[in-house]
Amino acid sequence: MNRTAFTRSALALAAAGTLMLAGLVLTGPPASAATAAAFPGAAGPAMNATGGRGGDIYHVTNLTDNANSPQPGSLRYGIANAPSTGRTIVFDVAGTIKLSPGGRNGWLSIGKSNLTIAGQTAPKPGITIMGQATKVTGSNIVIRHVKFRPGKDQANPGTATNDGLWLTGTNIIVDHVSVSWHDDEGISASDAAGQISVQYAIVSDGLNYNGHSYGALVGSDVTGSNIAYTHNLFAHHKSRLPRLGNETGAVNYVEWSNNVVFEGGGYSGADQNANANFVGNTYLRHNSSNPEVFVGAAGTSAYISGNRADYDGDSNLTNGSDASWNRFTSVPTQRSSRFPVPNVTTESASASLTKVLDRAGAFWWSRDAVDTRVVSETRSTSGAVPNEPNSTEWNNAWNAAQVNRATGWDTDGDGMPNAWESANGFNPATADHNGDADNDGYRNIEEYLDYAAQGSPALPTTPPTTAPTTPPTTAPTTPPTTAPTTGPTTPPTTGPTTPPATGACTASYRTTNTWSGGFQGEVTVIAGSAAINGWTARWTLASGQTINQVWNGKLTVGGTNAAVANESYNGALAAGASATFGFLATGTATTPTFTCTTP
Repeated sequence: MNRTAFTRSALALAAAGTLMLAGLVLTGPPASAATAAAFPGAAGPAMNATGGRGGDIYHVTNLTDNANSPQPGSLRYGIANAPSTGRTIVFDVAGTIKLSPGGRNGWLSIGKSNLTIAGQTAPKPGITIMGQATKVTGSNIVIRHVKFRPGKDQANPGTATNDGLWLTGTNIIVDHVSVSWHDDEGISASDAAGQISVQYAIVSDGLNYNGHSYGALVGSDVTGSNIAYTHNLFAHHKSRLPRLGNETGAVNYVEWSNNVVFEGGGYSGADQNANANFVGNTYLRHNSSNPEVFVGAAGTSAYISGNRADYDGDSNLTNGSDASWNRFTSVPTQRSSRFPVPNVTTESASASLTKVLDRAGAFWWSRDAVDTRVVSETRSTSGAVPNEPNSTEWNNAWNAAQVNRATGWDTDGDGMPNAWESANGFNPATADHNGDADNDGYRNIEEYLDYAAQGSPALPTTPPTTAPTTPPTTAPTTPPTTAPTTGPTTPPTTGPTTPPATGACTASYRTTNTWSGGFQGEVTVIAGSAAINGWTARWTLASGQTINQVWNGKLTVGGTNAAVANESYNGALAAGASATFGFLATGTATTPTFTCTTP
């Protein structure tokens, strides 16, 4: 996915569907299959989960919950009635879903397959699930930007316990979620867990009233499974960071890499198979005299590299020491090469520390009070493992008012809001969520989901004016409207205000808008002294910059090298004529130097 903005109305995408008001379910014929990662940035064993790709769209329109009789429009109803052909769940409301009834029957059970739960589509402050545990037993599932804060069991507080999120299915990727106030593990992957990816989560405040403040139980009873936890923050737990092993003798692999662990350590189950990579993790503690970060057992085999431990209790989190085998103790098999967990690329502990603290958790661009506090305490190595939830934070979350999208947010019900569709050249009255406008393997709805997962940066105030209303089937017979088709009928009384470019073409840049964490740029390509039939503008991205959308051009990126080539309708320019493309980016705006070349 280039994360480009599209001239989608120019593609005349075919779409048909049925809209049902109870829960707003939009269906349509699936488009052709394409191989693409679950979303840009997906990694690990479940990187290629497709979730609800190609299926219908279900709108969550209320925050009610009742496991015995779920209401249409509720999250539980949308999950329970999801078709096998796939479903993407979007949210027209924000607030707290209080799971009901109390006890095991009230757990949120996600047993369907081919499902995407897109929490990033909710209004601020997002969706929080409270009251009971959530368990995922289905397959091919994508869960993003949801907060799971169960608290004590409502029916049997203090005796029955709740995980925040328990994964026992396969091909499941969990990305940018927030978990807290669990009195069992925060996020576990166990039992029949198959291919699992957990990334960029904040897991915090495990309740320790009964000595059970645990982070993650990680291991599968199925031979051949692979489980990866990468770029997560685990803060304020006593133990199980992670707890490895299985009880069947199954042989599988675990990746525990580029995580930040503040307080607590991990261990393996006695006499259980446990095969794990520990790479680039940062371990923080309050002046702890206990050096161990992980304790193995008979059956444990591990590979370690680049881990760091900082126990001085100050706000400088990068002045620690290497966490070598003296901190990974009682590991019978100390490997010199990593286990082959698929689709994992690791980085240094210092690089991942910054990314995790800046970008982990649900709605990282607008964190709630819990995540804001936890990240602040991690940065300063302060705070403590709690016995009970913070009463103010709990009450505010439990009693949060419902926030609704404005009327007319998504006229055609295809999951993509009118403003975004208009800015990208779509028709907001035509449902086209299953199209693939740029043929990159991602459906149109997935392009929007990726945009929403960046915090929905400001859109251009008007759609690109140079995009044609219909796709040219051949090269345009005349240049774009921004360039005259011929010279003026009479000579100008004065020369042009700027001389024409002297080379084949030149490209100039200006920043048109900025906001916290992002900016909008515009590039003007000018033909030189002769007509051209195609152009490419190139520049180098500054540190921290990522291009999210492009209009009036085709983006390619390789490392820090970015290039935008012309579309079919704006490549032919007369001498001195110009074409303009724009883009949205995350990072800090700079003034790069552009070059321009022709075919």
